Amino acid sequence: MEFQDILKELEFRVPNGIIDLTNDSQVTILSELLRENGVPDAFETAQKVRVYFSYLQEISEANKKGNPLPGFPF
Repeated sequence: MEFQDILKELEFRVPNGIIDLTNDSQVTILSELLRENGVPDAFETAQKVRVYFSYLQEISEANKKGNPLPGFPF
């Protein structure tokens, strides 16, 4: 299963269909989805995705304020 498909399934399983990986319960659901799809080290992978999600949120918020983060061209 492609990661996009896993994210779509995560949207389906979380309340309101809005992914927020700062929420521990949603990270747990993601870990379960990864495990169901045969991803080795599903828990660790879900935690890495959580960190990447946080970075993307920071970049997005900085760009909205007109202060792009150094080293990120977007």
